Amino acid sequence: MDAQFGGRQSPIRNTLKLKANEYREYLSQYGFSAYQMQNWLNNDVFKGGVKLPYTPDEFITKFAFSDKSAHIMFEVEQNMEALLEEKLW
Repeated sequence: MDAQFGGRQSPIRNTLKLKANEYREYLSQYGFSAYQMQNWLNNDVFKGGVKLPYTPDEFITKFAFSDKSAHIMFEVEQNMEALLEEKLW
């Protein structure tokens, strides 16, 4: 079992025919991208706190609360990737 990536050596549906090392590289890159997105959200979008009702034009958001945590699910509007690339890279 891989401590960093868990026990899975390949995706559940492997239509791209990824090898184990390609899958690990994908997970690593995805983790990096998710970390960058988290930093951008925390440092720029939610910097001053979240004022409810939270209704930004860029995101369709849903909040879910659990014990000691809040989960934010959002859908990104079309062509938002261009703005994110400009801001993050």
